[in-house]
Amino acid sequence: MVNINEHMPDQLDRLPNELKSEVAHYVTQLSERKALVLVNKAWAEIILPHLWNTLTTDLLQTGQRNVRGLAHANSNITKHVSRIHLLTRSCDTKVDHLPTLLAAIPRGQLRTFKSISTLQTSTINLLLLLHSNLEELELPLGQAFANAVQSEWTTGCFSNITSATVFVNTFSCEGLQKLWTECPKFTQLSLGATKNGAAILEDAFLSTHNECVGTTGNTGDATCSKAKHLGLRLAYLWLGGIALPV
Repeated sequence: MVNINEHMPDQLDRLPNELKSEVAHYVTQLSERKALVLVNKAWAEIILPHLWNTLTTDLLQTGQRNVRGLAHANSNITKHVSRIHLLTRSCDTKVDHLPTLLAAIPRGQLRTFKSISTLQTSTINLLLLLHSNLEELELPLGQAFANAVQSEWTTGCFSNITSATVFVNTFSCEGLQKLWTECPKFTQLSLGATKNGAAILEDAFLSTHNECVGTTGNTGDATCSKAKHLGLRLAYLWLGGIALPV
């Protein structure tokens, strides 16, 4: 970690641009990054991609005027955002600014999207259609994600996803099979289900063909499951509330 005191910006400004870029990787505190942005235009161009690479927000304090500012062609924020962490939002929010934010970010730029709050199916569809290069997708347990996966509009939008959280009970057998087929790059998968969900999971991709899969749960035990010609190469598989046959 680099500590930025009142004299540090002047000293750092004398560095060549190559070294400035190296310094930027070690400046992790938000206040320190903002201090460097204000030094001059050269520092701003180097720091802004690090400052806005991850956008963490609940969008509750973002009014319509501010959203229009984000969507402006000259915005210094959205052109750098590749990760969105959406915090808890009120269920009675009258206006949802998330679709506008997703559309403002250059198409295909997002690599990570995490949300604590439930999203509408139409918003998830928009996310997948605009940002088909998503690698990490973490959404709350619910029907909306299952509906989006099983929609014909999202076919081909999951090919780059390597990490996801899936609640089995909200899927049909065909929906899970589509997810496995369209996510060949899965390396991390978190599955949650009730007893009924375990049966859906077995119907979707378990067969009598035995293949050992390294499974890490809360206890760190290894489990051998019966995987059905998926070709998945998982480095991490978390099972919550699921008892697979062995």
